[in-house]
Amino acid sequence: MNTRSLPEHSLSIDEAAIRTYCEVVFGYLEGLAPLRFLSESGTPHQTPRLEFPAAKDVAARLIAMAKRAADAQRAVYVVPGTVGAPGSARAEDILQTGVVLVDLDTGDIGAARDHLVQHLGTPSLEVASGGLTASGEPKLHLYWRLTEAAEGADLARVARLRAAIAAKVGGDGAFGSIHQPIRVAGTVHGKSGKQAPVRLIEHDTVEYELAEFAEVVAAMPSLANTAPVFDIGHPGKAGPSAKALATRRIRAGDVDEISRFEAISRVIGHWLRNVRLGQCPLDDAREAVLDHNRAMIDPPWEDARVLREFEALRKRDIERNGAFPHTAATDASEGDPAGHITPPPQSEDALAATFVDDQAGLTRHVAAWGRWFTWTGPIWERDEVGHARERMRQVCRAAAASLPTEKLHEARRTASDKTIAAALRIAASDPRVAARASEWDTHTMLLNTPAGVVDLESGEITPHDPALHLTQMTSAS
Repeated sequence: MNTRSLPEHSLSIDEAAIRTYCEVVFGYLEGLAPLRFLSESGTPHQTPRLEFPAAKDVAARLIAMAKRAADAQRAVYVVPGTVGAPGSARAEDILQTGVVLVDLDTGDIGAARDHLVQHLGTPSLEVASGGLTASGEPKLHLYWRLTEAAEGADLARVARLRAAIAAKVGGDGAFGSIHQPIRVAGTVHGKSGKQAPVRLIEHDTVEYELAEFAEVVAAMPSLANTAPVFDIGHPGKAGPSAKALATRRIRAGDVDEISRFEAISRVIGHWLRNVRLGQCPLDDAREAVLDHNRAMIDPPWEDARVLREFEALRKRDIERNGAFPHTAATDASEGDPAGHITPPPQSEDALAATFVDDQAGLTRHVAAWGRWFTWTGPIWERDEVGHARERMRQVCRAAAASLPTEKLHEARRTASDKTIAAALRIAASDPRVAARASEWDTHTMLLNTPAGVVDLESGEITPHDPALHLTQMTSAS
């Protein structure tokens, strides 16, 4: 049986959609369903309300609470799994789950959906979350129901499948965590006080056997021009806003409604937006994040770790939105590392700066080892074929070609082996590419796999991150 409907954009609660949603997500599960009623992003902060009804009663409880939650500007979330006791729904507390899912909230949503349907099969649920992309396309949640509850070791398998699917189509990598909450179909999305229905677009009774589904996920090719999204600093995600976090202490162990990692990422995102809007220099933004970490994160991260995360999110912002505007408020690391002093054109220093501008996110140099490294996507590889030198040769060649014919002697000097080698030596010490030997492969509790980086303490899977400086990876996800 296949039903597809596009209900009117009414802000009334859709009780039938809630029942259908709960049947698919919790129908085969036993235990308690973690419900979260959280203040909507962009609205005044409210103390989170957590409930743990029995899986068989979750639809009735949601129907009873959804209208009141919408009126109170609270979002309605569930963790799509069950726990054994009320009070906590961390990754280690989840006992069962009955669905594999993906959150499509950026990029070409339609293309990603069609790619998934083609390769994985018809979703059991297709839900419009109520949010819109920058181009006005509805954000989607897709669910594939399993033939039976996944538990024990299969929970980790489901988490890996979620992460792999997200990585292949540019979905939200946060759902690589088995305890990540998600909005409920039939309720109301109320970000920044603008309400919209969380619509059940399609329901199909199809179900999938876990082992077979894992095989088709592994065989599915990546969608062209996509990258996994793990932007938990985005203001539209569940949990407190950056403004609310300014006055709230976040403790280790996921005992609050948001983890320390999520909180730091969200605060970094807030300050990067301020830089992009010209409201503060990049250096001030870094210091603000460091101050927040020291004051509000319990226990605080090491400054070096905060700065690595800041730099990783800054580069991701540039990839999506282009370079930050250069104003008097922008610091040296966003322009010339020497402090806004422009080197003479065609000089070795200028050629080195051009090289670094182009290669900063893709190349590193370790002076202690005398080695260049190249970012391949999942890992850093030792540059054994002279990639860095070849790229510098191209920079010098382009600079030489730009000179007028009457400056042939200068053009020859610019493209010479001597200039290439000298410019590459200068570039090696630029702070944007220079790395210490102590930075590499130091994360003892992180396991780099083809599907992403697994935190062995929490079980969370995040996208491959050049800021982690990992040079090794397992052969299998």
